[in-house]
Amino acid sequence: MQEQIVTLAKLGACLALAAVCACGSIESRPPSPSPIQLHIEARGGASAIRSIKAIKLTLDLVEPQFALQADYLANRSNCMRIDIFNNGKYLQSEGVSSDGGWANAAGDISFTPQAEGGTEALLHGVDSPVRMIGLDEFPDRGHKIVYGGRELLESQQYDRVIATYSDGYTAELYLDPTTHLIGKIREHKPMHLAIDPTKLTIETQFSDYRVVSGVMFPFFSREVNWQTSKELGHTTVKSIVVNSADALAVCSRPILPGR
Repeated sequence: MQEQIVTLAKLGACLALAAVCACGSIESRPPSPSPIQLHIEARGGASAIRSIKAIKLTLDLVEPQFALQADYLANRSNCMRIDIFNNGKYLQSEGVSSDGGWANAAGDISFTPQAEGGTEALLHGVDSPVRMIGLDEFPDRGHKIVYGGRELLESQQYDRVIATYSDGYTAELYLDPTTHLIGKIREHKPMHLAIDPTKLTIETQFSDYRVVSGVMFPFFSREVNWQTSKELGHTTVKSIVVNSADALAVCSRPILPGR
């Protein structure tokens, strides 16, 4: 009898999420309507998000040690590349192509393999829920999301969602219950894996949401160590291009000088 009660309770939770997932794909007991469903609708709807096959972002990156620019390209085939510049001068790139993760710096005539864990970290970015992948798509991409209830952070209530990626990596997503958009993401990770693998308690705060091709994207993010409140850096999105040809083609590695 007890087993039947538990089974029925789980079924009820799944039915509450039926609009966004198949029963068993997302484990939670959220209120109805589901915060996840409200989030998808607030971003522009599942259809609009899924119509994004590739994305290109032009970024300004500011940290205490530098101020740089970047082009970030990714597509739904789990391929990406980020090119870093200093006032227009090319510095370095890293990415994941059809044949794996790689890195390259100005002047190099060959690719360097990603450091241990680097490819996985880059792929977490491809599936970032503030870019082209909706939370409702996470189960189909091998990830699990669990509703964690309401939580008070800095005097503000959030709907907490725990995302566990296919490789076991976890991130805590905090949805603003007023806008239903992601206000914060908390992760235990290095700031720059290739430079220092030490894991920090990083909270990324998202703001300045704007509509691009019918989908809401944050145009500003700030990273802080949530245990010390120290700012680690911030990023301003200068432009977003959906389904650009170069982002769709990013599964091929770039052609290096001399090759």
